[in-house]
Amino acid sequence: MAQITCVVVFADGTRCDRRRKYATGWCHACDGWPRRNGGKDPNGRTPKGRLESGTCLVTFANGAPCGRPARYAPGWCVNCWKWSREHGTSPHGRPYVRSNGEVRAELEAAARVSGDGCVILDGLGYRWTTDTVTGSQINAARVVWMLANGDPGDDQVLHTCHRGDDGCISIRHLYLGDQARNMLDMAEAGRGSTASRGELSPRAKLTRDQVLDIRRRYVKGARYPHPGSARALAEEFGISRDYVPELAAAGRWAWLEDDAAAHEGHTEMLIAQTVHVVATT
Repeated sequence: MAQITCVVVFADGTRCDRRRKYATGWCHACDGWPRRNGGKDPNGRTPKGRLESGTCLVTFANGAPCGRPARYAPGWCVNCWKWSREHGTSPHGRPYVRSNGEVRAELEAAARVSGDGCVILDGLGYRWTTDTVTGSQINAARVVWMLANGDPGDDQVLHTCHRGDDGCISIRHLYLGDQARNMLDMAEAGRGSTASRGELSPRAKLTRDQVLDIRRRYVKGARYPHPGSARALAEEFGISRDYVPELAAAGRWAWLEDDAAAHEGHTEMLIAQTVHVVATT
């Protein structure tokens, strides 16, 4: 009798028990495996979801084995699997993962740094750490601020260098601000959706100054040809008449008000922060 199950034998000696579908004797999963692995023969492969080892088989760039409990095929731990997802490549040869003590030492050093350059905390999850003051997962830059200056409360810890996403944790590049200031920093650095909002959007018909001009001149309830009516302003700026009241009421370009407030006093805040940092070094 012809065999009705797949003929592929896995690396551990067990046979694939899926139903045979192709003339090669392979099932659908085994037939697709070579296309995802450079044309290799599926015989001897590790089945999906089956672990090759109880401990992670990844070896770091410095030659040290990972050794954490394996959870994913082909024998990777959670951290190495996340690293492969983040970088789109195999975790073998990835940077050495520091111990909690090593990470804490780097955070404390960053809180005392006196140089003007960025201090980059490399590695998977460099922006987050649990080896910190609170014992819970928290942003690494925030930990550095807490070590140097205490709990910032409801304020956010921001970066003057705009390199927070790169892993900068230098205390000399950190300052406190609110969400509006954070969004403005993202726009200035060319990051996030705010980088293409307003007149930077390819679909924008107005500039920042024109929007502010419309808000200043619009008169609610005024009838055309009054220069402050919605129709008159729409014809002047080449936009829809219904768009004018939305702009005036901050239903559109609402972030302009937040940006104006965030800009006000920002220079004084940075100067005060610089003086504070110099005084503690």
